[in-house]
Amino acid sequence: MRLTRKVADRYEKGGVQGLIPLSAATTLDEALRVVDTLGEIASQRHPVEIYAKAPNKRVEMLDAPENRGATGRGHDGTTGWSMNMTETGLRYLEGAELAGAQRESDSYRQIRLDRLYVRLAVVGREGRGGREVYVVDATPESGNPEKLYFDVETGLLSRRDMVYGKTPVQHYYEDYRNVDGIKLPFVVRSEGPVKVITRLTEIKHNVPIEDARFKSPSN
Repeated sequence: MRLTRKVADRYEKGGVQGLIPLSAATTLDEALRVVDTLGEIASQRHPVEIYAKAPNKRVEMLDAPENRGATGRGHDGTTGWSMNMTETGLRYLEGAELAGAQRESDSYRQIRLDRLYVRLAVVGREGRGGREVYVVDATPESGNPEKLYFDVETGLLSRRDMVYGKTPVQHYYEDYRNVDGIKLPFVVRSEGPVKVITRLTEIKHNVPIEDARFKSPSN
């Protein structure tokens, strides 16, 4: 337990050197690499915008011309919703999926891991990509357990293994930069049935954001 607290403290102190912003607007350029059943790879690029507002609002919107209508995922502080390329329309999140969206939307996530997970346990130390990492089992009160990987030297989160429904996905966090005293990854690689590389181009903190932006497209 002592080592687990040390790892969590290092992450919180290493990533946050200033005040947590009340809102954030992020502009991204997202590259999708889709592997089909024949093993061929098709690459597409789509602009994405992410907005977050304290304490627990978040929305991601994808601009894909081939889609009809809005494509995205959000949490308005109470209700979670999803409308993406694999669904027939708007879907409201429930159960474990909603709990996961609530954790993702927590604006203070980086400094309150012990509140978001009922159990955190260091289960090993290993080398990955030329770096040493602590491996932490993270069990939320509701939803699927996760595995977190923290860089031993920097204390920053380098990988996060999650399960969406029954689908395992690995997220890799890279190119950390200091933004208003907060270290944030500007590249996120997600590997699952669909491989996605998300490259951030700009992050702005404490900008005015209307609550209506986080509502589902039907509202």
